[in-house]
Amino acid sequence: MRDVMEGRPRSLRLATVKEARAYAKLGNTKLYEKINDGSITAYKREGKTLVCLDSIDAMNERELVPWKTRR
Repeated sequence: MRDVMEGRPRSLRLATVKEARAYAKLGNTKLYEKINDGSITAYKREGKTLVCLDSIDAMNERELVPWKTRR
């Protein structure tokens, strides 16, 4: 089955900085560090910073470390 949205840009899940901090469980400084180093994507609209929640999910997946089983 073909995706109905195929060929169209996917809508972004955007959140305010306050909402993104709660979602990512990061403080203000750490969130902006991640935005500045490119780990998290953010946009400006009408003077407000909006954070892409999908980029937070992607960052979390990249930073996951497998649990080592004990022997």
